[in-house]
Amino acid sequence: MEDGMRKARGALMLAGSAVGLVGVVRQIRSARQKSDPLMLVNALGNAIVVITGAALALRGLRKGRSE
Repeated sequence: MEDGMRKARGALMLAGSAVGLVGVVRQIRSARQKSDPLMLVNALGNAIVVITGAALALRGLRKGRSE
């Protein structure tokens, strides 16, 4: 049962990262339309957070397979 919970948690983390990615794309588009460099930097920072979260989720799912 613990393995199933771990996989479910990993899947939810990936889903959250996908939703976060949609938000980042919207932020980047808005920043570019408004020519606002500060908003663009903020959006890129958020993109780093989303990418890191997705990488951690994938690592967690892979780690469980090898054990």
